Amino acid sequence: MLSKYAIFLTRHDTQGVEIRIFLLAWLTYLAGPLAPLSASAEAHPDLPVEIARCRERDSNFQRLQCYDDLAEMVIQKTPRASAPLLRESPPAPPPEKAPVVEPPAPPHGSVELLSRREVPRASGEALRPRLIARCGVKPSFTITLGAPVGAAKVGVNTRVDRGAVVKEMWSASSDRLGVAAPRPRDLLARLRGGDVLEVKVTPKKGAPIPFSFELAPLLTECGGKK
Repeated sequence: MLSKYAIFLTRHDTQGVEIRIFLLAWLTYLAGPLAPLSASAEAHPDLPVEIARCRERDSNFQRLQCYDDLAEMVIQKTPRASAPLLRESPPAPPPEKAPVVEPPAPPHGSVELLSRREVPRASGEALRPRLIARCGVKPSFTITLGAPVGAAKVGVNTRVDRGAVVKEMWSASSDRLGVAAPRPRDLLARLRGGDVLEVKVTPKKGAPIPFSFELAPLLTECGGKK
C-alpha cells in the first residue's frame, strides 16, 4: 500500500518534502508487531486524497506543514495492538526417579554349593571348590576349582555317600579353571539318594584334588532325599 504512495509522491514532486511524509508513514507501518498492515489501511482510507491536497498547496512551506499534519494524523489514528502479556512458564516437573532394577533371580532349579572345607595345595594356596548345579529339563553340573586343570578333559572320580566310585572324563571350562559333568542326568539321579558327594579331580599336572559337598541344599532345590 505505502509503496504505491511513495511512487506517486516521487513522480509528482521534486522538492523532496514528500520524502518526510513517506518516512513518517513508513515508520508507522513498520510497527507491524503493534498493528497489522490491513488494519492501518482501513484506518486511513482517505490518505491518497489528503496527500493530493497537500501537494496542491502553493509553497513548499505550506506543503511541508500539510505533510507534517498529515503524518501526525496517521501516527495518532493507526491502531495499536496491545502487547501480549508474558505468562510465566509453569514450573518444570521434577525429574522422574530411575526405576530400581532388581538383580535377576537365579534360574529356577539352580543352586551353588561350597565344598565342606578348603583344599590345601603344595604352593601354599587353599582352594574352596564350588559346585554349580542346574536342575530341570536340562540339568548341568559344573565344578569350579580356582586352579587350572591343564587339559580339555580331566579325570574326575565321584562317589555319593559310601557308594561305588564312578570314574569319568569331565570337560574343562573355557577358562580351564573348572570342569563340567558329561552325563548330568545320571549324576543327578545318584545325588538324589545321598547326603554327601565326594569328588576327586586329577589335573593334567599336579596331585589329585579331593573335596566334598553337603547335598541338602541341592536336594531342596532339585528334589530328592528328605
